[in-house]
Amino acid sequence: MVTTTQPMSATATAVLGKMLVEILSGNLTDATLKELRPLPKEELPQPFRDMAKHAGGSAITGEELTREMLIEIQAVCEEMLDTN
Repeated sequence: MVTTTQPMSATATAVLGKMLVEILSGNLTDATLKELRPLPKEELPQPFRDMAKHAGGSAITGEELTREMLIEIQAVCEEMLDTN
């Protein structure tokens, strides 16, 4: 489900923005994952909560994780298109 009514902190917005830019650029870095892990996921609105949990809690990194996250973004986009 896509809901973005919950406001995010400036830190969460910056880290999630960086995560999205890196994913779409094809290289989600370890440095960004390190920044992502301590964010309070329960306070993030969907779909960012699920994306942050997936990326921050994954044992894989690099290209494999970046590809998984691209697939997750694709699914979110398709859901948004289907509901609008």
